[in-house]
Amino acid sequence: MTSRTPSFKERLARLRQKQETSFTPIFFHRPAAILVLLPLVEIQAVTPNRLTTVSILLRLAAAALLWPAEWGGLAESGLVLWSAAILWNFGGILDAADGALARYRGTSSAFGRFYDKVSDRLITLVFMVVLSARAMLETGDVRYVFVAFVYVALMSASSVAKWVEVGIVAEAQGAKGADPAERPAEARSAGEWAVYLLWSLRTLFVVTEMDLPLWGSIAVLFDLEHWLFVYLAVFALPYTLGAIGVRAVRIYRMDSQAA
Repeated sequence: MTSRTPSFKERLARLRQKQETSFTPIFFHRPAAILVLLPLVEIQAVTPNRLTTVSILLRLAAAALLWPAEWGGLAESGLVLWSAAILWNFGGILDAADGALARYRGTSSAFGRFYDKVSDRLITLVFMVVLSARAMLETGDVRYVFVAFVYVALMSASSVAKWVEVGIVAEAQGAKGADPAERPAEARSAGEWAVYLLWSLRTLFVVTEMDLPLWGSIAVLFDLEHWLFVYLAVFALPYTLGAIGVRAVRIYRMDSQAA
């Protein structure tokens, strides 16, 4: 007996198994990932880890295209910059698609989570090196490189803080390492969608690692790399440091309650 192929509606419902919290995934990468996956989810040759690999290769290609010509990169042109922006964002879309496909099939694995999370940290480092090099060459100001490495360090620390908290909560709930904060996207009416999207616009101002493909591409295409770093230094870095502090307080309170 052959199994029934899920309908379009069933596939869509199963792919909407995660509610995002950052601007770019909410408005761009997650919806695009679902559209990309809809015709592919039943093709067994398409696997989460293969999507992760393609995502890594596309983003590394984008970084190579953006490497300054002064230091051995390609001569800058509109074609090169737009190609890099497209590859960077399509890589981000596939980065959202790998987890969605794993949840769809119920095949999430420890190695898959490791491969996805560690590669994301390294890709962020690569792009911050590239963007800060471009900003430094444009302005002659080496402080952009400093901001880039502080951003990578704080984002990595924030990620560690998150997963430490996730592990504690998951252990307390018997969730076997799952993220207790992860929840399926809700079914919404048109009015509820409007309210949700308007409320989600508040995330516009927090440039997380998942937002870098969008805002980094805009900065590159409009020659605004140095202003991106000014914004990160003035707002994103203090915000991230505050978020780490909030998690530290929550974890300390969990320890106090368990004592």
